Amino acid sequence: MIQQEKSTISPFAVFIDEAGSVLTQGSVDWLNKCRSAGFLACLGIQSLADLETVTSTFKTQVMANCNNLIIFRPNDHTGTEELAMTIGTKDTLKRTVALEPGIIFDDTVTGYSLREVKEFHISPDTIKELPDGRAQEKSALFVRRDSAHGVEGEVRENQGELQ
Repeated sequence: MIQQEKSTISPFAVFIDEAGSVLTQGSVDWLNKCRSAGFLACLGIQSLADLETVTSTFKTQVMANCNNLIIFRPNDHTGTEELAMTIGTKDTLKRTVALEPGIIFDDTVTGYSLREVKEFHISPDTIKELPDGRAQEKSALFVRRDSAHGVEGEVRENQGELQ
């Protein structure tokens, strides 16, 4: 039996700022193969709309290959909604309470119901409420999506100011 040793080599990192201006449709194939080839690709864009300048499907293909997102406050509501939808939803229960008006402020609960609803993992409002300006303390939303753990997201303090 042959045992394979787990590689201790760190991935080779490639950082591409203004990725919508640099990448082409052929870059999607490269992104598909990065992780298995030991590459870490970090793409920087100002807006999701920057990825629409390549082809009509380019943005969807790129986002399908990006499971880790670092999100700063977008300046357009369309991008905010799209990011929330890309991160996804979860099943949850919503409780509705029925009240019967009482005298002055004494409403009486007459019943309630529970129903299953879809709720954003990270709401568009959470994304919209990130501070604007430079990436600084508590200004970035870190999101990790994978099939084993689902979606994890949190606003984190940066270890220093990013330009």
